[in-house]
Amino acid sequence: MPGHSRHDDARGRERESPLRALAGRVAQGDESAFEAIHARLTRGLEQYFLKRNGGVVHAAEELVHRTWVIAWRAFQQGRYDPDRAAVSTFVYAIALRVWMQACRDAHRSRTAPVALYDPPANAATDPADLSGNLHQAELLDALRECLQGPAGGADLTDEERALLVEFSKGASLRELGRRLGVSASTVHERKAAALEKLRVCLHAKGFD
Repeated sequence: MPGHSRHDDARGRERESPLRALAGRVAQGDESAFEAIHARLTRGLEQYFLKRNGGVVHAAEELVHRTWVIAWRAFQQGRYDPDRAAVSTFVYAIALRVWMQACRDAHRSRTAPVALYDPPANAATDPADLSGNLHQAELLDALRECLQGPAGGADLTDEERALLVEFSKGASLRELGRRLGVSASTVHERKAAALEKLRVCLHAKGFD
């Protein structure tokens, strides 16, 4: 649809949602509303970081804390615009930047990417810096929705969904063919069909 974007989808979903209402209250300085958003999204943020840092719990918790520090600062400074992005998308975009900064810090110190740090005052709150992160975070959200199905997702069979997951982990056509008892060419055909369904789903959500 001309002019349609993933931001439109996110705004539509949260326009009358509790999260959107809470975000409006936070923008007015309501700390209890921020605590409510914190309670709704923290578990997901913990899983987000745990999947990326190899399951190091204390480091994931610290990165979640850093994400919320930046998010609260952004709300206080009026940097969150509900007409630009859903609050969940905004918070996950900050989380992505926090993780990227942790990886950069780890690279400099030659350690695993779980370094703790104190982000600068304007980290992840400049709209210009956030635009790319928001797009990536929204794309990841869209992929998750398409893979979860059936509501709002791609019309994938359980086998197709499993195939996509295995391919994302680096499994080869030949390896999956052996597991399924079919030829590599058959697996390729099934993969192509699954990817086409995924493409259609993402297109419906505003992604080309």
